[in-house]
Amino acid sequence: MTIDFAKFEFFSTLPATRPAAKSGHRGARRPGRPLLARALAGLAHVLTRAARAVSESAERRAVLNELARLSDRELADIGLTRGDLPMLFDPVFGAKREAARNERTAGLRSA
Repeated sequence: MTIDFAKFEFFSTLPATRPAAKSGHRGARRPGRPLLARALAGLAHVLTRAARAVSESAERRAVLNELARLSDRELADIGLTRGDLPMLFDPVFGAKREAARNERTAGLRSA
């Protein structure tokens, strides 16, 4: 059995039957989706972002665990130290490392 949500007034995209309030009024209804549909869409967006954050957190934790298992020599080979590991997923740290790497490679190319 499938449910056709378009039949229900809450999910209808038809304009409201009552006159709309003045456009400057806070309670003015905008044409388009009704309030319940917008609320459900907002809730779905929040839940999607939360699920993505949990998933990305698990991936980051797995990468950090894998890097923590490397020896100091192996970390040095990829340009990291043990002290860098906690900051790896910080965007500011990443930007600074990228800038430093670009400076080093530019210096090597000019030499």
